[in-house]
Amino acid sequence: MRMLDYVNFKYCPRRASQLVERGDYEEALLILQDLLSSDISDVDKAMMCLNVAIVYDKLDRPADALAYYERDHGLHTWQKCGRPTWRSRDVTRKAWMRTKIYSVAPT
Repeated sequence: MRMLDYVNFKYCPRRASQLVERGDYEEALLILQDLLSSDISDVDKAMMCLNVAIVYDKLDRPADALAYYERDHGLHTWQKCGRPTWRSRDVTRKAWMRTKIYSVAPT
């Protein structure tokens, strides 16, 4: 696991966001996935998972997006955070990914 200093922790997500705005999705994914392999907290990793999922959605890769939404949910558990953190926005996105993949309503 790579150690990440505070300056890079603040810079990398911003850089990834700029790349997404330019349409350079693959480069943004490299930065976000590098952050996921660093020593950032589970809460920060969950946010990076959401960002990766959004980028995969922009690339029209719903199965990959769904995998990162699922990973985000795994990082947000009652036991780890001490409180429920299932956010309705994320549940809605996951449901949307399922409909794109399977062309059926989520169960």
